[in-house]
Amino acid sequence: MKKTFGTLICISLFLASCGDSKEKQVDEHGTTITSAVPESKFDSNEFIGKYNAYIDFGNAFHKRANDTYNHYFDWASIENGPKGAKNIKGVYTLPEHSLNALEKGLMMNVEIAGVDAPMKVVHEKAKNLFNVLEEADGYYKKQDYKDDAFVKGQELHERLKTAFDAYFIAYDTMFSEFVVVQDELFAFDVEKFKSSGQLIKYNDGLAYL
Repeated sequence: MKKTFGTLICISLFLASCGDSKEKQVDEHGTTITSAVPESKFDSNEFIGKYNAYIDFGNAFHKRANDTYNHYFDWASIENGPKGAKNIKGVYTLPEHSLNALEKGLMMNVEIAGVDAPMKVVHEKAKNLFNVLEEADGYYKKQDYKDDAFVKGQELHERLKTAFDAYFIAYDTMFSEFVVVQDELFAFDVEKFKSSGQLIKYNDGLAYL
């Protein structure tokens, strides 16, 4: 089973001088002429709202999915399943509110070309993984494996492997497209700040997506 971690380096921009996002020029009489920087999709509040919804999903749901994978397969054998394990630890569940927030983001009218379509697949696979983990969580919390000798546990194991695989593959596909948009947005912000004469300082931090 392929296990991947998609990570992004998030670089925050801090404006070191006051000013707005307008270009300033002086005419022959010494009068300051202010002209607005051409509008871009990156200036759209709707675009940024959707973009941030995708970031939030990565930081919450995807990170939890990685932790959940590691937790389950730490005690359950990938090849042989949970039967025979010495320490039954059950499964972690995933945050439903993150799924709901992503769904709302996907419903926004603004388009993020190249990312929206694969993110819809991510949402579909994430919902399936969520549901299988919920079922498995109930099975282990009730200790039903003591009654059926792990019959359902083995069946759930195969479904978990399939659900994890499908989710991580879908996420990796989306992630490769999202990085392109992130780089474009960063380049846009840099040029915008430079054009307004503002000094840029960088603050590096690690975030999941």
